[in-house]
Amino acid sequence: MRVLSYFLSRMVRHGTMTVTGPDGASRTFGGEGPGPDIAIRVIDPALDRKLILSPRLAFAEAYMDGGLEFTRGGLRDLMQLYQVNKARRRRSAAEAGWRRSLRLVRQFAARNNPIRARHNAAHHYDIGTERFCATGRRSAAATGCAKAF
Repeated sequence: MRVLSYFLSRMVRHGTMTVTGPDGASRTFGGEGPGPDIAIRVIDPALDRKLILSPRLAFAEAYMDGGLEFTRGGLRDLMQLYQVNKARRRRSAAEAGWRRSLRLVRQFAARNNPIRARHNAAHHYDIGTERFCATGRRSAAATGCAKAF
C-alpha cells in the first residue's frame, strides 16, 4: 500500500479518504478542507505493483475485479473528491520529474521491437498447417495441403 499511500498523501487535501489495506491497517488522507468523505478497503495485495505500471487502469480494474471495495461512499463520491482536489492542486518540480520518469519506464516496457513483433504475430496469426488446410479456403495444390485432402 506504499504507492497508494504516497499518491493519496499528495493528492487528497480537501475531503477525507480512509484506506484500509489488505493487512487491516487503516490510514486517513485529507481533511484540510470541505469535500466528500469516502472509505475504501484494498483486498488485492498486488495493487501497489499494478499502480506503478498503470495507475488509472489498475485502480479501475481493481474496482471491477473486486480488488478494492467502497465501505463508505461510492464511485460518484470518489470522482467528486478527485475533482475538488485536482482543481486546487499545484505540482512541484520533483513531481513533474517523477511523472516524466514513470512515463519513460512505461514507454520502454511497451516497446515493440522486431523480435517482440514477430512473436506477437506468430502468437496471434499462426494457426498451423493442419488447421489451415482444414479450412479449405484455397486450392490444395497452391497451399501445399494436397496430402491433407
